[in-house]
Amino acid sequence: MSNYTIKLLSNEELLTQMKKNAKDQAIKFDLKNILPIYEKMYRTTIENFNKELTKV
Repeated sequence: MSNYTIKLLSNEELLTQMKKNAKDQAIKFDLKNILPIYEKMYRTTIENFNKELTKV
């Protein structure tokens, strides 16, 4: 692991790419991106549950 750390710190291009990748991943899972997905999932679940209730 220490060899990889030394490689990372001594290779500016690799470090820059890893920083960019880390930021991209963080943005992907940012609340503003995730929340609409969860809201849609909960809304669909509630709608389906309500449909099942009306069948009974």
